[in-house]
Order: sequence, then C-alpha cells, then structure tokens
Amino acid sequence: MILISESINSPSHDVKPRQNITDYGYSDRFQQWVDVQGDGVSNDYARYVGPCNEYPHVWLSVALAGGTDQYTAPNVYKEVNGIVTPG
Repeated sequence: MILISESINSPSHDVKPRQNITDYGYSDRFQQWVDVQGDGVSNDYARYVGPCNEYPHVWLSVALAGGTDQYTAPNVYKEVNGIVTPG
C-alpha cells in the first residue's frame, strides 16, 4: 500500500497527487512520491519499470501529477540515493 503524506492534500496546492497509477514498479527497487515538477509537493510517483518491447532495459519512470501518461521515457529522470532529478 502506498501512502500519500497529509501535506499533499493542502488546499494551497492546485495539482492533486497522481491518480490511477497502473504500474507501481518493482517492489525491490526505488518507489516513491517525489516532487519533480518543482511545485513544493511530492505529487509525482517515481519508480523503476520495464523492460518492454520498446525499451529492452529497466528505467526510472515518473507518473506526473496533473498528467495522464503512466510513463516517462528512459533517461528523462535519474535517481541517486533516493533523490530524483532530470536525467
């Protein structure tokens, strides 16, 4: 079960946490609510996914709050010691 911190539900933030995530990634790898959009709230869900037909390796993907895409392409973001930044 993934819990969203109470601070995410603050009425001062317009973008709600990402909903309807269909792929939570590998349970033995990094999975976390993060703020990659710079709005000060961890509403984006980052996790390692793959491989798939299009990409034959595992990569860090972020389901962005306010968006509809489940995945970002490889190398858009990177994770080092639990910190997610642009790739």
